[in-house]
Amino acid sequence: MRTRRRGFTLIELLVVIAIIAVLIALLLPAVQMAREAARKAQCQNNLHQLAIAAHNYHNAHNMFPMGCDWRWYLPRPGWAVTNTSPFVQMLPYLDALQVFNSWNQDLAMWRPHNTTIHSTIIEALNCPSDIRPLRERVWFGLPSPYYRGAVLMAYSSYAGNAGLRWFYFWRNNWNDGVFYFISRTRFRDIIDGTQNTFLFGERAHSLAPERQRRWWHWWTSGNFGDTTFSARYPLNMQTRIRDQAWDPTTGWSAILFGASSLHPGGANFAMCDGSVKFISQDIESWDLTQRELVMLRWSRTYPKPRGLFQALSTRAGREPIPEEY
Repeated sequence: MRTRRRGFTLIELLVVIAIIAVLIALLLPAVQMAREAARKAQCQNNLHQLAIAAHNYHNAHNMFPMGCDWRWYLPRPGWAVTNTSPFVQMLPYLDALQVFNSWNQDLAMWRPHNTTIHSTIIEALNCPSDIRPLRERVWFGLPSPYYRGAVLMAYSSYAGNAGLRWFYFWRNNWNDGVFYFISRTRFRDIIDGTQNTFLFGERAHSLAPERQRRWWHWWTSGNFGDTTFSARYPLNMQTRIRDQAWDPTTGWSAILFGASSLHPGGANFAMCDGSVKFISQDIESWDLTQRELVMLRWSRTYPKPRGLFQALSTRAGREPIPEEY
């Protein structure tokens, strides 16, 4: 006798494929959510590392690292250039002593002798949700007073809290954040409370306009917009932008200078006490016009009442802060 083999009919096969497709469609969002939760946790760990490194720096130097310093640019007499970032100064406390030792401190950061450090990727400075090139080749041509030719630049997903203003040289007594030009902020200066003041925050490099991206957010640079953020722009301003598409005081896209992230709904921040908090992008914030942004840069007064987001960025604003935010 012959044994008849029974197989699947075409209809049965299609039904099974459809069921599998539905299951995959149901599971995919859950998998993506799990992956994003892991990326968010890694991001929070990075910020915690940065906060601990900043605290250790403070213990050694009795102040937080400068937001930026300056050096005379010797090839051009009379030229002063912005120099190093807080992250460069914190390298010995980020288990990156070898990278720190590659920095020629006798010369300005923007001399060819320091090309090695510019191209070094520091893992603690990269949020896994911030999907973008970790470094790119930047071409310096005339009339650049720095390099001649192409230089590899590495980037950062994080920035120090510059408060609502960031001035060069003579206006430092106006600065109200933690990191700014020639800053020497100490714990005793943070009278609003270390638990209520931002230390570091996310600043997603991927959100920068493509034509400007490679020129900003260099982790070695202390220039405003590279390794400091300002709370004069709302958190994740790309989701609530009004007429702030560009910063009238710089001429560049304003998204370069504010706090932002690619985590759904908000961004991670390290507070001055070392804790890390996820701040909702719906947090109360002012929404300044172009004219008010200009006024904020050059005036001692603020154009509107500060929102909670702005209050958390000032170290001595004496604003009331709710227990939960």
